[in-house]
Amino acid sequence: MTLFCLSTVSAEGSRYDLPRSYNSEISSAGEFLEMQTGTVLIDVRRLREYRAGHPINPNGLANNQEAYNVPFPHIVGYGDQDPQFFFDAVVAVITGLGGDENTPITTLCRTGFRSVLAANILTDPGAHGVTGTAFTNVRNIWEGFVGRELEAFFAPLGVDSLEAIGQTDLLGKGKKGVPHSLLGHEALHHNYLDLNNNGVIDEHTADVCTDTPDNNPDKDGWRNHQALPWGTGVSATYAYLGDTAQYPSCVSP
Repeated sequence: MTLFCLSTVSAEGSRYDLPRSYNSEISSAGEFLEMQTGTVLIDVRRLREYRAGHPINPNGLANNQEAYNVPFPHIVGYGDQDPQFFFDAVVAVITGLGGDENTPITTLCRTGFRSVLAANILTDPGAHGVTGTAFTNVRNIWEGFVGRELEAFFAPLGVDSLEAIGQTDLLGKGKKGVPHSLLGHEALHHNYLDLNNNGVIDEHTADVCTDTPDNNPDKDGWRNHQALPWGTGVSATYAYLGDTAQYPSCVSP
């Protein structure tokens, strides 16, 4: 039997094929272990996202047992974080821990997109109009905190197959969005993996705060399929600018 790989490999390495200036990617599980030896985890998600759940590592070093929240590029809304302010806030975290530009840093967001942008700024600040000494040892968590679906493979489906499963217009959830006019050509069906083996591909649900649906055991992130420790408490040590009062109250589901 001959197997063909239908996916392409990006030289950049990030999950979203974004340009990469930072050192490398790391898995959630790998970062969990690295926190025990001094790596600083920077969670760049919004305040409300961090409040609803963020990575912790009870075995981590003192003052390094949780992710530090330094949002980028969104603090509360969209695009409301200045790159220079973000960079300076991370510098403040690292210097407060007695570190320097060589301190190992890992970035994290929801699925691995925003954290790439943040890691690039930390590694190459000048390219983003930011003034400061570049960090030399920055990595990004590939999966993110919530994660995305994992896929087994892409299988081509013809028009007959698509119509047999009721996909005669725009392809629905779990399928490539292909207009009906293109169904005469081959379309690709997403073969998502049922990671928790419950017979369905699960939807997002909110199990902490109604405005943050992070729970989905079929996503591959830190808190879902990885099942790594996480918490909801916000302490001044790890809060953005050390201010817990800026975090909105959580409305439980």
